[in-house]
Amino acid sequence: MSRLCALSGWQLNAHPFIQLTPLPFVLPAKQPSWIFFSSKNGVTNFFRHYERIPGVKYGAIGQATANILKQFVWDVDFVGTGNDTSDTGHTFSTFLTLNDFVWFPGAADGKRAIQEQLGENQYLDIPVYFTEPSPGIFLDWHDVLVFTSPSNVEGFLMNNEIQAGQKVLAIGKTTAARLEARGHKAAVSAGFGQLELYQSIASILL
Repeated sequence: MSRLCALSGWQLNAHPFIQLTPLPFVLPAKQPSWIFFSSKNGVTNFFRHYERIPGVKYGAIGQATANILKQFVWDVDFVGTGNDTSDTGHTFSTFLTLNDFVWFPGAADGKRAIQEQLGENQYLDIPVYFTEPSPGIFLDWHDVLVFTSPSNVEGFLMNNEIQAGQKVLAIGKTTAARLEARGHKAAVSAGFGQLELYQSIASILL
């Protein structure tokens, strides 16, 4: 039977290899018409301090983030699909009018692929947490290694190596690009949700 190591958040022998630090923040004076979340950590760290803002629409990078967001708001008005955040950003931009203004609570070191598809005066980043690689030693052999972020990649590679014969899966093209920069080719998950992850794992194990 194949053994799976899912790094950061997914069960089946998981190890995060990242350190997440919540950041203090205050809400901007300019009120949003949308609040968009690119991660589950963004959701939980934002709503740890503030409640749902009436009259605001909410967006999520994918279904997994939307599911967490639904614990705090009544409706999620936009949910991205697929594994290309630039494409998701372009689709999200079609939901906006010229007068819309978007808050992006998220990681201080995030890649901001969604924001790049919007006008420069159409959004504001609100850093609510910071991630950095965290070293650890992983001793067990697994057929599949799943990486969830660039920080996750760097943390794992501090004290571990990807061995010949192991298959590598990246959640998102940004994570895949970091793996490639470190000399490792990775398949890219079909999306950011749990179902897409399991489908992608099944496909590379065939």
